[in-house]
Order: sequence, then C-alpha cells, then structure tokens
Amino acid sequence: MAQIIRFPEQPGTANRQFETEEERLENVRRYHLQFVLNHSIEIAYAVFDIMESRGIKLMANDKIDLDMLMVCESIKAAMLRSLDIDHPLHDITEEIINRQEGQVFREQWHLHMTEPDEYE
Repeated sequence: MAQIIRFPEQPGTANRQFETEEERLENVRRYHLQFVLNHSIEIAYAVFDIMESRGIKLMANDKIDLDMLMVCESIKAAMLRSLDIDHPLHDITEEIINRQEGQVFREQWHLHMTEPDEYE
C-alpha cells in the first residue's frame, strides 16, 4: 500500500469551526482585506509596467511616487468597494467624481468586456 504524506497544517486552521456567524464573517473580512492588500500592489505594478512599456517614463519626475501610490490606493479602494468594505478614498471619490460620468465609464467598461476585440 502506498504511503500518503500528509501536508502540515497551519496552527488554528484545521477544521476551524466558528462559534458565531459574526466570527465567521469577521474571518471572511480578514481574508478579503489580506487578499486586497496582497493583490492591489501587484496590480498597480502591472499597470506601471504597461505604462513604461508604452513609452511613459514614470521615473522622470521626482514627485511621481505620490501619483503612483494614489493609483495603488485607488485600486485598493475599488477592490474593497466591490467587497462592500469601506476605504477612506471612497468619500473623496464620491466628492470629486461626477456620478453620471462614472455611470458612463461603467457602461463603456461593460461594453469593452462583452464585445469582441476589434484587433483579435
């Protein structure tokens, strides 16, 4: 009979049973927050790589780090809003972005995602 090697379990994760629904939801929230933190930076770096590959010299200005960090925070805020988790940037966005323009952008994004690419 073949020997089965059991993978090590992380402490506190094996067959975790939550005592209350609130505890379970808090665990999901912590997972979502960690996911967003891990991936928002990765996504921002991908955006910056695309910009650089298209000839935009991001490091040509000494203050570019502020804008780059704002892009990262905007990505994080969008990811968190999709999960119904608050982010400080949400209030600022709602104050400075015209709601109708936001709806038009969303409709255009939907079309972009559902229509075949003309270059394929």
